[in-house]
Amino acid sequence: MPGKPSSTGYKRKLGCISFGYLFFVQAKKSNSPKGEKEPSLNSSSKIQKNPFSSQSQISDLTNSRIIPLMAFKHITSRDNPVFKQLRKLLDQSRERKKTASTLLEGVHLIEAYCQTYGEPRLLIIPEGHSTVEATGLIQRLSDVDTMLLPTLMFAELAPVASSSGVMALVDIPEPALPESVDFALLIEDIQDPGNLGSMLRTAAAAGVQVAYLSKGCTDAWSPKALRGGQGAQFVLPVVEGVDAVEVVDAFAGKTLALTMQGDSLYQQALREPVLFAVGNEGAGISAALQSAVSTCITIPMAHQGTLALESLNAAAATAVALFECQRQRLLAD
Repeated sequence: MPGKPSSTGYKRKLGCISFGYLFFVQAKKSNSPKGEKEPSLNSSSKIQKNPFSSQSQISDLTNSRIIPLMAFKHITSRDNPVFKQLRKLLDQSRERKKTASTLLEGVHLIEAYCQTYGEPRLLIIPEGHSTVEATGLIQRLSDVDTMLLPTLMFAELAPVASSSGVMALVDIPEPALPESVDFALLIEDIQDPGNLGSMLRTAAAAGVQVAYLSKGCTDAWSPKALRGGQGAQFVLPVVEGVDAVEVVDAFAGKTLALTMQGDSLYQQALREPVLFAVGNEGAGISAALQSAVSTCITIPMAHQGTLALESLNAAAATAVALFECQRQRLLAD
C-alpha cells in the first residue's frame, strides 16, 4: 500500500458504491502541460471481479493501476444486534470482561494496537467524510470487516465529540507479566477513567514494569480510559481486581504510599526494587494500605498546608513520584 499522502505524492479520496463496497481512488497529481486533462475515474475505468478473491477491485485503465475494494456492512437501525452489542461494550465493564473485547477510537490508538497485537476484529466508520489519517488507516486495513454507520449512530459509540472518523472492535489482551519486578505501580480505587488512563500513560513512559489495579478501580479497558492512556495499556501489563494489601505483602522490595503526610519523596533511595501506591482522588490511600506499606511519603510543595493548595491530584502526584524514581536510576547508570 502507498505511504502517507504528501504534497508531491498521491492524493487519496474515499468514495463508496451503494451495493456494499468502499473503494479508494488514488489520483496522481498531473505533471502534464496546462490545458491537458488529468486522468479520472469515469468511462475509462471499470469494476473488475477477481475470481480468486472475495474482494472486488477497481482498475483505472488510464494508468493501469489496480486498487482493492473493501467490503462493508451498512447498518442503519439501532435495533441491529451488532450495534446493540457495541453499545454494551461502550457502557458496561461487565460486558467487556465477559467478551474480553473493547472499542478503540481514533487512528493513533488503532495503529498502536495493530503494532503490538495485529489487526482488529472490526472497523466502524461513519457515513460522510473522514480525516486523511483515518482514510489512510482504513485503506491499510482493507481486509478487516468494516461496518458503516449513519453519523448519529457512530456518534453514540464514540467516547469523544470530535472523533477522527474511525473506531475498532478489538480483543483485550492478557497481560504478559515479567519474571521479576523492581518497579511497580499500585492504584487503589481510582474512579475517573481519564485519570486512570493518564496514570497508566505516565507509568509506561517512566518505565514501570507492571500496574496493579485494586477491585475498586474503574475499568482500564473502557474507551475513555484507553483514550486517556493513548496506547499505554498495550505496552504496560495491567493486572486488574487485585487485593491491594496482598500485592504489597507479596512485593519483594520497598513499598511507598503517596499520602498527605509522610517522609519526603526526595529523601527516598529509589534505585532498589520499589512499588508506589496511589489512592483515590478524594479519599486517598486507605488506612489498611497505609499500614501495609514500608513508608508513607509526600511530595513537598510551596504553600503546603493552605486550603488553596491542599494537594496535587492523583495523576500529577503519580507522575512526580515515578519520574523521580526514573531520574535516580538514570543517574546510577
